[in-house]
Amino acid sequence: INMSQYSVRKVVQQRCSSDLSRASGLFGQIAANGSIPIVLCPRKRTFGLFITIPTGVTAILASNGADMGELPPGTHFAPPWVRVLYMVPNQACTYNYDVVACPTQDNVMVEVDVTLVFRITNARQFCFGLGAQKLDDMLKAVCEEAIRSMVRDVNHKVVYELRGNASDDLLNIMNKAFTKFGIIFVNSTVTNVLLPKEVAGPLQQITQLNQNIKEHKKSHEFEVKQLNDKNDLTLQEIKLKNERMEAELEAEKVRLVIDLETKKTEMEKRKELSIIKAQEKRSVGLKEVNARLVNEKISAETRKEMKIQEANVISKKQILEAEHWSENKKIASEGELIEAQNRAKVLMLEGEAEMSAADSMKEARAFQLRMAATNAFKDIANSGKLVINGKDGGSIISEIVGNESNFVTKIQAS
Repeated sequence: INMSQYSVRKVVQQRCSSDLSRASGLFGQIAANGSIPIVLCPRKRTFGLFITIPTGVTAILASNGADMGELPPGTHFAPPWVRVLYMVPNQACTYNYDVVACPTQDNVMVEVDVTLVFRITNARQFCFGLGAQKLDDMLKAVCEEAIRSMVRDVNHKVVYELRGNASDDLLNIMNKAFTKFGIIFVNSTVTNVLLPKEVAGPLQQITQLNQNIKEHKKSHEFEVKQLNDKNDLTLQEIKLKNERMEAELEAEKVRLVIDLETKKTEMEKRKELSIIKAQEKRSVGLKEVNARLVNEKISAETRKEMKIQEANVISKKQILEAEHWSENKKIASEGELIEAQNRAKVLMLEGEAEMSAADSMKEARAFQLRMAATNAFKDIANSGKLVINGKDGGSIISEIVGNESNFVTKIQAS
């Protein structure tokens, strides 16, 4: 690595002809040594009362060496002693600079290429306060210091990440240093970072491996995304199919509802017709029933009269039979009464006869009683053991054994 500092492009102040329209074309032309003019000093006019300032530049006028301020683009009246002292571009200017031997955080020397974009906002302040040559020197110093500070904060493994980045810190540093001179920086970009070969090779391999890993990850993510998209598409198709089926089912449902309403209407019509026919049949049936009822009433009245007549005949017959039966019963009961009276008289006569013969029959009856008692004692004796219990048992035995006559007397009395 070349350890010397060098400038890829530098800004200069350049003299030009008094023809300002041709002089403005010099802005933006890069010389062979990489320099670009940002300040033009036109030669003094020899004649003419008007000055034409081209578009896109700012001119600073002077009258006999005295500052007259800035003049906007256009044609202006100017005596011969009034001249254009400086011309600066209004468009943005680009400045490239290489900073070599920048140590990283782990002391690896790198080379950094930086591109700065700036614009002159105050031509008088820039031309009289700084100038092109001092701007070039100051740009190198401030830019190099800022780049070295930025590189010192990173490791050599990630120093490549500085490429393509716009550093806000670098912009802030540059604007802080140059704003007072009428210059504002609008962009700063690290265009390239170079490592030593002995470091760049392995780091490049590591970077390549990391890149391959990233590519594999991206490929895997892409395949996963394809599968997800395919699944999403399949799911979407299924959803659309389901929605279509739901729509068809809904249409079928609506059709069935319409058919149901139609059938319901037809059934209502049939119901009304059936009701009308039933009412007609009912009215006809009621008339027939009423006619039958009248006929039945007439027939019933006729049968009633016939039954009444038959019942009257039967009742009269039964009354006559009952009267005959009652007469016969009356005659028979009178005969039975006479017969009963006669039997009563016979019984009375027999009773009177028995009362008259009672005294003569008394001894015969006493003998019959003693014989009955004797037979009773005999039966008791033949029956085996006799158990007589109770408080009156002793008196009963004594009366039976000791005084037979008293026992017989009690039997007679009973």
